[in-house]
Amino acid sequence: MKAAPYYVIVALAVVTLALAVTTLVLDKSARALQTEFSEQTRRISQGTNAERLIRQMLGDLARISVNNAKIKDLLARNGYTVEVENPSAASAQPAEAPAAQSAANPTPAPSATPARTSKRTR
Repeated sequence: MKAAPYYVIVALAVVTLALAVTTLVLDKSARALQTEFSEQTRRISQGTNAERLIRQMLGDLARISVNNAKIKDLLARNGYTVEVENPSAASAQPAEAPAAQSAANPTPAPSATPARTSKRTR
């Protein structure tokens, strides 16, 4: 074998080896990025679920606070105001009905007195 083809073959082997090593490094890096992306997606999903839960809890507290001054004060101390959309129905509903309903049924049910909370900006 002459020297020129030998050096061409050796050069091609070195290039192939370098490309194989580069592929392995890039594959490992891509897997690490994919794992990080999956973790961030999971955290965002958990945050969305937590936000939904907090909104439900605030809604329940708002409905209960219509007949409970302590809870209304608690919400006010934390910057939330409760607005009752139907004041005549609020006075007709017994004080223990929302709490008993929440304890018996963990899923929130629509109440007779819709109440909304709004966060005051400071």
